[in-house]
Amino acid sequence: MKQDEIGKHGEDQQALLERPSWRLEPANSADFDLLADIRQQAMKSNMEANGLFDHVLYRQYFKDSFDPASTWKIIEESEVLGFYVLWNKQDHLYLERLYFHPKAQGRGIGADILTVLKQQATAQNKPIRLEVLPKSRANAFYLRQGFELVEEREQEKIYEWMPFQCSDVAERFTLEAAVKSDFDLLADIRQQAMKDEWAANGMFDIAFYREKFQSTFDPTTTRKIIMEGETVGFYVLWDREDHLYLERFYLRPEAQGRGVGSDVLTRMKCFARELGKPITLETFPESRANAFYTRNGFRLVEANNSEKRYEFKPVSLEVST
Repeated sequence: MKQDEIGKHGEDQQALLERPSWRLEPANSADFDLLADIRQQAMKSNMEANGLFDHVLYRQYFKDSFDPASTWKIIEESEVLGFYVLWNKQDHLYLERLYFHPKAQGRGIGADILTVLKQQATAQNKPIRLEVLPKSRANAFYLRQGFELVEEREQEKIYEWMPFQCSDVAERFTLEAAVKSDFDLLADIRQQAMKDEWAANGMFDIAFYREKFQSTFDPTTTRKIIMEGETVGFYVLWDREDHLYLERFYLRPEAQGRGVGSDVLTRMKCFARELGKPITLETFPESRANAFYTRNGFRLVEANNSEKRYEFKPVSLEVST
């Protein structure tokens, strides 16, 4: 790799790179053996699952490509828990490696590290790209963290996380405040959007759920989604003291699968960023909406037999908390 492609360690980021339980430190050439051991422990099962059994060969490959200038150690007290390698390319940030010792996995530190990298990507207005072995457990991890699978090859899957810019939101729709007389229209849209999911979850009493919606209908928190003069959907967003609560979000079936939902969510994310608040919501456990919210950067924070709860935190808010 060319020298001008190598990411530099910015001292001005140091304040952002510490948490109560861990911190980041630049690597040096003497760290190779330690990091190679962490890499082998972290990757052994994944490499064997993908038919890569020659650990000596891959240790040598890591040694040949090891560059301390692009490598950060993840340290808790005096112990190195893991490390990552990030290259600052001309048009993207390339996350070449992110490894944790097995005992440090499952603690949420990986998600925190990605938050730091997302902040860096947002500041530079560059996407983050990475590759994962086809059978690696990391595929599910990156999908949960809002990365999108953009290419699938025989030996690897390529993921990308793109920072959103509020100024780039597609203006394919307008939002209008609802009024009381909109209830019948919105109730019909809701029924069209949810009919199959209600049936799949054993909720067959459509009249009951319409009455329940009417009893909670509040036009002041409801926005209609208008395209070419037609109401194609609506959402209900509550501005709570410490978060935004997305209670309802429905699109007519013919408006689904066209990117409209993602664009509307981006508008909400911009609002959340302005207010400095996260967005929370609930879905059915087996709802198709789970994949939709995960693709759009929402993180599953709680699950039980009746619902799943998701949260989206603006990157600047994640970094500061």
